[in-house]
Amino acid sequence: RIDGGGTTVVADGFNALSGFAWDAVNDRLLVTDNADEAPGSETGDTLYGIAAPHGGFATPLRAADIALLPAGSIPGISDIVLDPSDPTGNRVFVTDASEGFPPAGRVLAIDIAAASLSVVQSGLGYAAGLAASADALFFGDVSGFTFQGSVSSVALPGATGAPVSIVGGLGGQYDLELEASGMLLATAYGDLLRIDPATGATTTVASGFGFATGLFEDGGTIWVLDGGYPGAAKVFRLDALPVPE
Repeated sequence: RIDGGGTTVVADGFNALSGFAWDAVNDRLLVTDNADEAPGSETGDTLYGIAAPHGGFATPLRAADIALLPAGSIPGISDIVLDPSDPTGNRVFVTDASEGFPPAGRVLAIDIAAASLSVVQSGLGYAAGLAASADALFFGDVSGFTFQGSVSSVALPGATGAPVSIVGGLGGQYDLELEASGMLLATAYGDLLRIDPATGATTTVASGFGFATGLFEDGGTIWVLDGGYPGAAKVFRLDALPVPE
């Protein structure tokens, strides 16, 4: 956690953190890790819950102690988003980017209270970013053969219907975020894109990243994590420009 007081290690013992979602109803941070297969790993390939993440952490939580499903439950778990149709905060969607080749990516629904999961979309490549509106789940995908990215949507509640393609031919796909305006933001290799979910029209918001990964937007300000290829990982903040009068 990075705030005015500096940097606090909230939890450790992970291998390859991939997705985050804030569950305000239950005051917890939901975290995914997709590398249980890493040499010497204690845990991984599952979902974790960090209670009261804004509190004090004199001793960091250990990942193996906060898993919500058994390690190895979701071999290629990637991004996560809360189901907006569930007021309890206990139902989430995650992407499973697949460990094998050719990839067999999926979108899964997880009932945290019941510690159970179900497949809602399958037949994907390296399933990637997730975002959700009141009536649609948006998911990114990367072809296991061309490595081009795409973004699709499926109706909520349920997300089990036939998906609708929004845009393809992207330079990759990692994370998705839904702006208050209804537009999608997407990281795609070295670019940050804005996508109109109704038409698929795509514009470049920023470029020149080494490998843009994590993404967050609030009040017009956008934060982008550059995964550090090449060089060190960095977090960038893009402030909204004033509208000309």
